[in-house]
Amino acid sequence: MKRKVALICVGNGCGAPDMRTANGAAKAAEVLPTLLKNEQPEVFYMDFHPSGSLEVVDRIPKDERAQRFIQTTQAVKSLSVLVTDVLKRGLFPIVIGGDHSIAIGTWSGVKLANLDRDFGLLWFDAHMDAHTTETSESYSPHGMPLSALMGYGYPEWVKLGGVTPKLHPYNLAQIGIRSFETGEANFLKEQNVKIFFQKDVDNRDLPSVYEEAFDRITKHTPYFGISIDIDAFDPSIAPGTGTTEAGGLQLEALLPLIKGLRSDPNCLCLEIAEFNPDKDEGDKTLNLLTKLVETVVNDD
Repeated sequence: MKRKVALICVGNGCGAPDMRTANGAAKAAEVLPTLLKNEQPEVFYMDFHPSGSLEVVDRIPKDERAQRFIQTTQAVKSLSVLVTDVLKRGLFPIVIGGDHSIAIGTWSGVKLANLDRDFGLLWFDAHMDAHTTETSESYSPHGMPLSALMGYGYPEWVKLGGVTPKLHPYNLAQIGIRSFETGEANFLKEQNVKIFFQKDVDNRDLPSVYEEAFDRITKHTPYFGISIDIDAFDPSIAPGTGTTEAGGLQLEALLPLIKGLRSDPNCLCLEIAEFNPDKDEGDKTLNLLTKLVETVVNDD
């Protein structure tokens, strides 16, 4: 059964040094409803930035950290409420952002929509995004969502919605990792999270890695979601993202694996983060984004 799509475009860059990733939401809100015109999706646009306030720095300054955390908290709280609402109405949420701290709101909302339902999460990313305030040198919230979802880190994120953890480590698998710091790597190892590095994908192939990862995250629950950071892809096909890393996934290898997932009642949500149109080249990344969404919603 094809569920009606709720397209949630989240203009939030508070968690990243390059806050222009917030602009991805406006671009998605402009383009994707046209792509889905026959579906008549419900479209939500959330903008958490005053006009002209998108800062670009190499690292978040120390004197801005507290405010960035406050702003991120406001964004993910609002997002979690919206995701919970659309799921309870039987819609299929597609969340487009925005720096990857939005995942705290997205997947908290998925959990809060049904407290008795655990879910698995496939996390496509070049980075681990599992820092806490104790392990992060940059103090960037977009590097901290997974630890918060698993019950560690900044208290406001951990206790969001009054439930912790939102995600169990045995229900999580990462694919495409190729850049990380020792602190988050040690944390994920302690949590026994399954990680498929980009070298694993290169040495095998994406379908076999995907199958093993999917079996892992659905071993204890049939329900699952997918979070895709644009930087998981090779920057030659996806330059429009916050932090590019050499190598990466190829789009054509992933598309057959996610085709028609909107029609799978066990697939609870799709999230695509870190689309930065200000760094795009000839709409390469925008086109990649639209192909991802189109593939997930269509099973023809």
